[in-house]
Amino acid sequence: IVFYMFVQFASHFINFRWYARNKWFEYSGLVPTENDKAAMAKGGAPKSIYATNDVIHLGAVGYDFLGTIVFERLIDLGVLPALPSYNIGS
Repeated sequence: IVFYMFVQFASHFINFRWYARNKWFEYSGLVPTENDKAAMAKGGAPKSIYATNDVIHLGAVGYDFLGTIVFERLIDLGVLPALPSYNIGS
């Protein structure tokens, strides 16, 4: 289904499972738990991205992560302007 979504929506499609599996730990600063590793071995997203005892709703940091991904994609697509860089302290 991911292939068909990509074909249909091209660069507008965000494969959240890929981001969760490949960028979540870098973003969150968490270390993968055994539950995370087991879920990922089955092709799923790490358990630590979800709310406690839930595999549908993201936790607070998970929603922040999703928002960051969408925000960055909107900038990449030119929908939103890139944020200016500020050099504070110079």
